[in-house]
Order: sequence, then structure tokens, then C-alpha cells
Amino acid sequence: MKRIVAILLLVCFSMQCFSRLTVILGFELNQEYIATHLCVNRDSPAMECNGHCFLHKKLDQNQDRQNQENEDSGNRLVINLFCPDQPYSLPSPKELNMHKFVGGNNHYHYMPVFGFFHPPELAV
Repeated sequence: MKRIVAILLLVCFSMQCFSRLTVILGFELNQEYIATHLCVNRDSPAMECNGHCFLHKKLDQNQDRQNQENEDSGNRLVINLFCPDQPYSLPSPKELNMHKFVGGNNHYHYMPVFGFFHPPELAV
């Protein structure tokens, strides 16, 4: 059951991503009905519209809906999770020699150890 629900949700999300393709596919499957009942130019067969006017109308509606969704997503509230009180600057070598990190809060001590940083030895 979980697999069926997962596949159904995947198909639904895919259809949303490919909405233009969905509109065109729906037109191709129902072109005869659209040409005879929904086409604006169905009374003038010389234009050979065959429902393409209806397709362009639906594609324009789809594009307008996507533009509206993009505009709505741009109005979201953005919350910064990290806002330092003071601009951060690297400690000077003199401060490093004091074995104490002096940026921000002084709730911990920092002792830099540079003795073990060396390139790996190549085995011959």
C-alpha cells in the first residue's frame, strides 16, 4: 500500500513539474472533441484551426498560473538563523599565542596545535 501511495505522489508531483506537457498531452488525446465542441473557430473550417486556438488559450492560462505561483513564492518571509552581533575577524598571531580565542563569547578556551599538520609521506 505504501508503495502505491508513493508512486501516486511521485506521479502527481511530476505532473505539476511538467504541466505544459500535461496540457499538450490532454489536447492531443481529446483533439477531436475540442475541435468540434470547444474550438472558437469551429464555424469556419477554412482556418483549419482544429482546436489549436483552445490549446494556445490553455497554455497561456498555464503560463499565467505559473507566473503567479512564482510571484507568490517570492513573497516568503526569510529568517536568518545566524546573525552575529559583531563582524567576525580572524585573531592576530599574538592572540593565538594567548591560547584563548577572543571572538564572540568567552565560554571556552582554544589552544591551536600546529605540530601535527604535515603532508602525508609517500610509501615507496
